[in-house]
Amino acid sequence: MRTYMCAVGWMAIIRVVQLLLACLVLILTAYSSATFGGSGTNGDLVIQILFPGYNMSFFTFAWTVLFLLYIFLIPLVFPKFYLSYAHLGLEFLTVIFWLTTFALLADEGKWWVVEQDSLEAIKDEFSGFSSGNNGEVNKLLSACKASRAAIGIAAIVWLLFMVTFGFVVYYWNKHREEHSETGLSSTHRRGITGDIEAAQVEKTQASVELHNIQGQPQHPTPVA
Repeated sequence: MRTYMCAVGWMAIIRVVQLLLACLVLILTAYSSATFGGSGTNGDLVIQILFPGYNMSFFTFAWTVLFLLYIFLIPLVFPKFYLSYAHLGLEFLTVIFWLTTFALLADEGKWWVVEQDSLEAIKDEFSGFSSGNNGEVNKLLSACKASRAAIGIAAIVWLLFMVTFGFVVYYWNKHREEHSETGLSSTHRRGITGDIEAAQVEKTQASVELHNIQGQPQHPTPVA
C-alpha cells in the first residue's frame, strides 16, 4: 500500500511542488498581514478579525507540512504507524483546508482590489510630494499585490491536492481489489483442496470396509 501511496515518482514531484507553493502562499500572506497590521494602532488585531484568510493560510501551511511529513517519513522510520485509512482521511482534510483558504482569500480579494486602486490614485495625486509618504504607499501597494497573488497560488495548491487525492483514492481502491481477489482465490483453492481430501477419505474408508468384508470368515448356511 505504501508503494501505491508514496513511491510513485511523479507523485513525489507533485508533493514537492505542493510544499513549495504552500511556502509561497505563507510568505505572501505573512508579508501582507505584517504590512497592513503594522500600519496603525492595534493593526494586527484588526487584520486578524476582519481578514481571517491570513490566519487560515498560516494554519493550512502548518497542517500541510505535518501531513507531508506523515506520508513520507512515517513509512520510512515507523512503518507500523502508517495507516492507509489515515492517509486517505488526512489527504481529504488537506483538500478541505486549502479550499477554505482559497475561498477566504478570494472573498477578501475584492477589498484588496479597492485598496490597490485607492492607493494608486493617492500615489498619482501626491507623486510630487514627500518621498516618505510615497514609500509607505508603495509598501501598501506591494502588500495588496501580494494578497492577490496568494489567492491564485492557493487555488493552484488546492487543485494539486485534488489531483493527488483522486489518485490516492484510485490506488487505495486498486489495492483493496487486489487483496480481495487474492483472498477469494485462496478461499477457492482451499475449497477445492478440501473437496479432494474429503473424496480421498471417503475412498479410503470404502476400501477399508470392503477389505473387512472380504476378510471375514465365510460360514456355510445351515441346512434345514
